[in-house]
Amino acid sequence: MLQRVIETTTTTIPRTIIVKLATPLLRDTFLAKVKRFNKANPNDKINTNHIGIGGTKMPVYVLEHLSPTNKKVHAAARQRKPDKELKFVWIKQG
Repeated sequence: MLQRVIETTTTTIPRTIIVKLATPLLRDTFLAKVKRFNKANPNDKINTNHIGIGGTKMPVYVLEHLSPTNKKVHAAARQRKPDKELKFVWIKQG
């Protein structure tokens, strides 16, 4: 399922596109491949030209969409990161 988030204000920032993949395995595979591509091509990370959108070349950010509950958990973990002396905090299979 492909969903475009409704724009609420006039801005030059591109709107978010939310893609719901059929299975968690497909989602995880897609996220891993994007990450692998960007690591292999640090000077030409995934952008609009790679996905067939013409015009000005703009970066494409691929993120895992989090539920409101998982957003709160992730935010709480990030706030406690310095207390626990952690280097990184991330969400997987969100």
